[in-house]
Amino acid sequence: MRKLTYAMTMPGQVLALAGEFPGATFEKWRELSAATVAADLAGDDPETALSTWTEDGLRLKPLYTEADLQGLAPRGRPGQWPFVRGADAPDVSTGWEVRQRLTVTGPGSLAESSVRAELAGGVDTLWLPTDDDRLRSGGLSQVLAAVDLARVGLVLDDTPASHALVHTLLAKVRERGIDPAAVTGSLGVDPLGRQARTGVQAELGELVPLFVLAQELPAMEVVTVDGTVYHRAGASPAEELGLATATAVAYLRTLTDAGVRIEDFFARVEFRLAVTADQFGSLAKLRAARLVWSRVADLCGVPEAGAQRQHAVTSHAMLTRHDDRTNMLRATVACVAAVTGGARAITVLPFDAAGAEPGALGQRVARATHAVLRHEAHLGRVSDPAGGSPYVESLTDRLAEAAWEHFTAVEKAGGMQQHLASGQAFKDLAERTRERRRAIALGERPLTGISSYAVLDEPLPPHGAAAPLPPGALPDVRYAEEFEALRDRSDAHVHRTGARPSVLLVAPGTLARNSRVLDRARNLFASGGVATDQAVGDLDELASVLRERAPRAVCVCAGDAEGLSALVTAARETGAAVVYALSAAFPSEERERTTSPGVTAFLPSDGDMPALLARVLDDLEVR
Repeated sequence: MRKLTYAMTMPGQVLALAGEFPGATFEKWRELSAATVAADLAGDDPETALSTWTEDGLRLKPLYTEADLQGLAPRGRPGQWPFVRGADAPDVSTGWEVRQRLTVTGPGSLAESSVRAELAGGVDTLWLPTDDDRLRSGGLSQVLAAVDLARVGLVLDDTPASHALVHTLLAKVRERGIDPAAVTGSLGVDPLGRQARTGVQAELGELVPLFVLAQELPAMEVVTVDGTVYHRAGASPAEELGLATATAVAYLRTLTDAGVRIEDFFARVEFRLAVTADQFGSLAKLRAARLVWSRVADLCGVPEAGAQRQHAVTSHAMLTRHDDRTNMLRATVACVAAVTGGARAITVLPFDAAGAEPGALGQRVARATHAVLRHEAHLGRVSDPAGGSPYVESLTDRLAEAAWEHFTAVEKAGGMQQHLASGQAFKDLAERTRERRRAIALGERPLTGISSYAVLDEPLPPHGAAAPLPPGALPDVRYAEEFEALRDRSDAHVHRTGARPSVLLVAPGTLARNSRVLDRARNLFASGGVATDQAVGDLDELASVLRERAPRAVCVCAGDAEGLSALVTAARETGAAVVYALSAAFPSEERERTTSPGVTAFLPSDGDMPALLARVLDDLEVR
């Protein structure tokens, strides 16, 4: 064994921690990788075999080196153009702005008590759902009465009544003798975002009087470019950035044509972007967004004004209704990505926000996520911690280029409003949704608790009927919807019959030999809401189990034709109406040579899982 020696170093000396080991080279990595990766995958190129691709078609290599930094534009420092490393130098003593959306469960005092709970939980800025009728119809004044407007920031949602809401806010400020310059947050004006959500044609001219009125609230942002609208409709990261940039440029043209100075617009616009459980993808997306916006500012002749203010919101599309506690983990990863990606303000959605109205526990956990990361993990004390990483820097640059391509394509076609009005936005987002749906259905993008490791003994989640989309509105898509529709069928079956649809798994041999295939079968059926039990042993023992239990549905996990035929015959003789065979244990080439008329279907270990599971539910008469 090599003897390791330790020595004290003098000031100015370099301590080479790896000095006892031979240097690592890229060529050596390739050699070792080629020997490790299966030959049918690697071929002569282990990099390709080990690479993955993002939704935007960007290749993620298995290894990045300093060479990947060559040719990238200078990054500067936090707070300096091109602002990739941050719109400003962060205040490490406070970290990011905790901005939570108020849940309005009722009028008057209920909304007021929700405000107090949020503020007591450490929220810096309240995001008020002023597009909610309960808040707009008189509730806003009561909410504002519970807020110290000089200390707590406010963010409003865009509505056709935004002008009246701003007047209400101004009246409260004056009535209480507060300096208007002390009121922070955003007025949330986003007419194109409202058009995307509601399908109602927006009038961009309404921006002008609101921008003028907002001069009385100089510390508040006026315009919010809400990219999460497009994210929730299925946009990829690059598409979300491209559409958000096109939206912002439409507002820029409208306001500057009305006489607003370019610098004034840049100073009072905020971007709202989604962050997901793809930690590095989301981190790079926020950095890329700043790079794209700095390029727009540079083309407008005001490069130093291009510091993009970002409000990151954990993705609603990634939330699941079933096994919703897993959403806590997704939201935590997304929040980490937002902090390390340099977002100024962050909203963590409650883990139960995918079903009915979020409950008190969901709201509390969302607030606590901020508190743990900010006060206990001290996550905000380092600016741009991923900066300089060849992987992150390369991904940032390529994502920015892809976003710029989307942005320029929209501009060439007439701008963002035309993109929405023509229906092209719907077509593009629908195509992206189909591609994502295929990846999820094929298992390329597993959803923990839904398409993998589903738990069926959890309490059935509350499920309110979704409000119908207005004509012309962009859809609101969640990744888990197709699998959850299957689970809903199973849950309805439980309500009707008192029992969940089930399948008995039978596998000849020992449990140790069959554990992997049984796990695969359980996972497959559970993702469709089908419970399983299992029996393992020799053929005689399994035949006896089948006679005793007389199950209605059986799945045979046999690795040879003899075992398959015997167990299928035994299952049919004991009255099984449905008999499956798991092809993961029964190779396809052998299956093709075998005639098994008693088999209802061979279940593949890959392919379109929701379509397969829908057939299983049909076979089990689950309506």
